[in-house]
Amino acid sequence: MPRILIIDSGGSEFKRVFSTLIDAGVELETRPCALSATEELLDCRADLVVAVDCGERFEHEDFLRLKNLNTSLKNVRTLIISNSGNSTTACYQLGCDDYITLPCEDSEILFRIHSLLSRKSSSDLQGSLAELSLVDVIQMLSAAQKTGTLHITTDSVQSTMHFKDGQVVHATSESESGEEAFLQILRIARGAGEFLFNSKQEFVDAPSIEKRTDHLLLGLASILDEESRL
Repeated sequence: MPRILIIDSGGSEFKRVFSTLIDAGVELETRPCALSATEELLDCRADLVVAVDCGERFEHEDFLRLKNLNTSLKNVRTLIISNSGNSTTACYQLGCDDYITLPCEDSEILFRIHSLLSRKSSSDLQGSLAELSLVDVIQMLSAAQKTGTLHITTDSVQSTMHFKDGQVVHATSESESGEEAFLQILRIARGAGEFLFNSKQEFVDAPSIEKRTDHLLLGLASILDEESRL
């Protein structure tokens, strides 16, 4: 039976979501603050933490920092639900697995919870490009020196970027591959789409991209600047 720890200082806004989870056989524990939630995590070993930031009484970044202080809790998956998207990048950098900015339909929250409970690898990263830019995702994976495959979906079109030790070594889009695909993906994925990083999918062929990732991003910024002037 899945076990979810809820941090909710607001109290009642998500009662329908929580009731649906209970009806589906999910065991829920609720705590009002980051400190009590961390203590509960040490006792109950939850499969997922859903942290709801409905006001100033709870800062989601504080909970992530507390969780990261204990090595046995680092791999517990975490979903942040917030009224603001201002902390999205910071929360992903601190290790949250998904981030939802309100308002959001109950069905979307339930879908994201189900996806996290079903995910086999806690090191994977997924989310919406409307909440976190693709450039930010790439920079986070580079800073963490990740190896694996980043899947990007925009308007039902699938694209991929392959990382090795934080560097993009290959990319494929609908019509391009290599560096041209990298630039094309960043063009079409601005503000829309979904992403999923899978650390178990390694690229074993010869790399098609030789440039450093930070140089590629700088080159893209220059290209976009020139295009905006036309």
